[in-house]
Amino acid sequence: MIKTILVFNDHSSEAEHAAELALGIAQKMNANLLLATIAKVKEGKRITAQEPVLVAGKQKAEPVTYSFQITLQEHLQQIVNKDKREGFKPAIKSLDLSDHAEIDLAALVIKNEIWMMVKGTSANQQANNFRSRINVQSVLNRVMCPLLLVPEQFELKDFEHIVYTADLRYSRLHVTKYLAEIAEAYGADMMLAHLSAKGIPHMEENYAHRFFDTEINNRVKYPKLWFNNICERNLTTAVDVLVNGMHTDMLAMVNHRFHFEQILGRYINNALPAHIAIPVMVFPY
Repeated sequence: MIKTILVFNDHSSEAEHAAELALGIAQKMNANLLLATIAKVKEGKRITAQEPVLVAGKQKAEPVTYSFQITLQEHLQQIVNKDKREGFKPAIKSLDLSDHAEIDLAALVIKNEIWMMVKGTSANQQANNFRSRINVQSVLNRVMCPLLLVPEQFELKDFEHIVYTADLRYSRLHVTKYLAEIAEAYGADMMLAHLSAKGIPHMEENYAHRFFDTEINNRVKYPKLWFNNICERNLTTAVDVLVNGMHTDMLAMVNHRFHFEQILGRYINNALPAHIAIPVMVFPY
């Protein structure tokens, strides 16, 4: 069965950036794209091209910005059409959901068995998204598929290092398998980073590795799956090391579970914390 990735489109530059990353994931995972338009604003991408004009009686090519604009769907389709490499070509569809509430979006996600949701986030920490009244946290609370938050400043590239942060004792096997499937498609490393939950004793090193091998590694069977028993109790410091020190490309966690609120805050908003400039995948609780 072909997977479907839903991209929230509010006509912003963040949405376009996230959609381009989603397209890359779709090509790797043999998935189609569904662009869910959640804002009334109708904006597109202006086209600049070379057009011959007369200069002193001679023709000269000068850049000309045409007056028409293209939709996000057309923009992504152009990227697919220009890609001459062999491989899966995602089907791209758009759906106007600008008049719908979160409960309607959640119902659509469930009915269409959406495999992943994708939303762009702003680099501006004070940013508020006035284009749409949709609360993606509310949608995530009602569905079973994860939400990928893509920072506007993230450089589009293939994933090489994916990290799932959790207390190993309460980590979820289906989350690890889901991430390992993505990692395998990219040939990326995947690490389960153990961060002891607040108020719970840290795991002894040898015991932690035995637990990981028995409960996780032997069930996932991905050769590039690793484990890191992190002793650092300051989550800001730990996440900074994971993201910047270990050059992580994607960080994953479970919604409202243990470290979520300490890392991202109480709610998902239009901007990730300043020290997290990579995509964050949030799985339903």
